[in-house]
Amino acid sequence: MTLTGDLVTFRADWKAPFLRYGVTDALGRPTLDIEIALPAPSMIHDIAITATHSVVLDLNVGYDFSMLTRGHRMPLRWHDERAARLGVIPRHGGDVRWFELAPCFILHVVNAYNEDMTTIVLDAVRYPWFLRLLPDGTAFEGNPVGVLWRYRVNLASGAVYETPAGDSGIELPRINEQRTGRMYRFLYAAEQPTPDEMRGIVRYDWHSGTFERYAIPPGDQNGEPVFVPRRRAKTEDDGWLLCCVYRHATDTSDVIVLDARDVAAGPVAIVHLPTRIPAGFHGTWLASDG
Repeated sequence: MTLTGDLVTFRADWKAPFLRYGVTDALGRPTLDIEIALPAPSMIHDIAITATHSVVLDLNVGYDFSMLTRGHRMPLRWHDERAARLGVIPRHGGDVRWFELAPCFILHVVNAYNEDMTTIVLDAVRYPWFLRLLPDGTAFEGNPVGVLWRYRVNLASGAVYETPAGDSGIELPRINEQRTGRMYRFLYAAEQPTPDEMRGIVRYDWHSGTFERYAIPPGDQNGEPVFVPRRRAKTEDDGWLLCCVYRHATDTSDVIVLDARDVAAGPVAIVHLPTRIPAGFHGTWLASDG
């Protein structure tokens, strides 16, 4: 959802058409529903928007239904032969421009925005490979951890400049959603010390290029940190983080509340839940007067 009230949507499918892109206005009226042509079905989980454009992903993870006949439960895998690219389309329709990237996979974007009249910035959690089969095709290699990555797309020259932001493993990135599609400073995410754990909460500051961390005890796991702005917030990070934490010892979950300006200080409140929240639970925050 954008500041204009537009709802920007996409639909990725394993059968043609492989990708559709749409916009619904603030009154709930569909204003755009078009096909974006892809050479093959791609595993697309997220989209990014700016004030003027949308950014779609066509990367190295795609479908291979022959895997089902070989005993795999999921027909998705890494494809070395595919080009990794991102497509930039004007918000309300027009020609899609494709920009080639180094091979990669992106599950979740962080944010995107117009840096100037000709440059779009896309921030995302990038994997150098994902769901890559062993040479004999019988099993997958272990996935690496995802790393925060920045892409600068120059619409005038057609060049893409891509750089990592540190080497910490993170996933499930969130921001102050009032900054979606606009220039922003802070992001929050679940830390991944190993590919099998989401344990810890991080805050990244693009101005200083530094991570701040709150550690979760070994054996416990946490989900995504959801930003809740203070009612009369004065700064982008003036608010709280809500995060579900699974407690291994009791097989229950807590909701912890962190000051988004001082993540390392630890919870300002903890809500003990009587049962476990399943891993992968997603949520968002909506003010009652919104």
